[in-house]
Amino acid sequence: MKHSSAELKEMARNNLAGKWGIAVGFSVLEILILILLSCATVPLARAYTPFGIIIYLIASLIVGLIGSLFSAGSAYFFLNICRGREYRISDLFAAFKMHPDRFLIVALILTLIETVFQFPSLMLSFSSTTENFSYSIIISSLCTLVGSVVSLILSLFFALSTYLLLDFTEMGAIASMKLSARLMRGNKGRYFYINLSFLGWIFLGSLSFGIGLLWIQPYINMTMAYFYTDVLHQLDRRDPEMSINFKASC
Repeated sequence: MKHSSAELKEMARNNLAGKWGIAVGFSVLEILILILLSCATVPLARAYTPFGIIIYLIASLIVGLIGSLFSAGSAYFFLNICRGREYRISDLFAAFKMHPDRFLIVALILTLIETVFQFPSLMLSFSSTTENFSYSIIISSLCTLVGSVVSLILSLFFALSTYLLLDFTEMGAIASMKLSARLMRGNKGRYFYINLSFLGWIFLGSLSFGIGLLWIQPYINMTMAYFYTDVLHQLDRRDPEMSINFKASC
């Protein structure tokens, strides 16, 4: 039985009761690490030569890939809470111990696909002049729009890839993406709606100079952990630790 967005969010809130302190602290640590990683590319963003742009893109890619490992660790933390397992701050580094190349390959494939559509926009932003400024703005906006649509489609198909890699430590990157696409059949609309339902909360959190987001992000992550568990039809089981009926070779 599939649970509604409201039901999943209620489960997330109930499970976070009494755990908000560690959940917020965990999110703060993750954000600080991601900010420090991003700072490494700031000096390179001022490069306006073709070579400088390439170096900036490579550096951004590396930072993004490393960041994906911490995002996987975040998913692991909240999945542990969801399933009633032991959870700790060190879960943030869990993906580094679970054949991290698998997570990196998934992130690399998705990033490269998105970059293909965003690359023209990036090049125009570096090379635009006063004479072709209006033309550059139009092309750049179109490329950004297309890139955003592609990113959305990818997120709908491969939303569960990271969770699958966490559950199946021997599953390959491509296998996780294939299985995610299969599991998301009939669930893409539900996943999109759940994400959409948080926009109001994110807006309100932004009004508090981002402080409110420290509570909203764990709420979102917890709900997504419940969504994944619900897709696997585990929420109605008495034992959340029951083995998942999928082979790593799928």
